[in-house]
Amino acid sequence: MEKRNTYALLLGISSLLGLFHPAKTAIRPNPADDLKNIGGDFQRAIEKARK
Repeated sequence: MEKRNTYALLLGISSLLGLFHPAKTAIRPNPADDLKNIGGDFQRAIEKARK
């Protein structure tokens, strides 16, 4: 169980770091969209890790 929680946390952190990656900002110039989407990605990652 602890391993899965750590995995979900790392996935969330990596997606947050990806948000600020220059290559990603070149593809998606609107950071507001990324901020809206990242919450959903993080929630899905946590739910997937719980299963």
